[in-house]
Amino acid sequence: MRVRPYWPVAVAVALASLGSGCGSGSNMVAGPDLKGSYAGPFVAVVGAVSQTGTMAVVVGPDSRLAGTVQNPSKAVDGTIAGEVDRGLGLEAALSYPGETVTLRGKIAKTTDDHLVGMLTQYDKEGHAFGSFSIDLSPVVVVEEG
Repeated sequence: MRVRPYWPVAVAVALASLGSGCGSGSNMVAGPDLKGSYAGPFVAVVGAVSQTGTMAVVVGPDSRLAGTVQNPSKAVDGTIAGEVDRGLGLEAALSYPGETVTLRGKIAKTTDDHLVGMLTQYDKEGHAFGSFSIDLSPVVVVEEG
């Protein structure tokens, strides 16, 4: 009996759900206005192994993204830095001590202002080796004074 890895199916379903809405409209916000602060979970899948963690990012008015990543599966913290293009494509470097991977894919902002995406992980030689999904909630910054 042959056992198939489940992650290609999960990736396909997640990608399909990103572009689909319910009812007659879509649940995605049109346009590239993603600026703001976000925090929430990520799931990285390589083969049949998944890693979960949290991240906090800021998308600036120049469409640059930067933030921190906590990955208990690796027992290390890291950083993420990249840029969102006008078509909502993200390319970012995810760096841990001694390791940097490139994340590429589409992201979107939902009608409830979550930053969501299904990205592909690439090694330093440019070979795709896994997926990386995010669902980050908006962070409300309260100014004192």
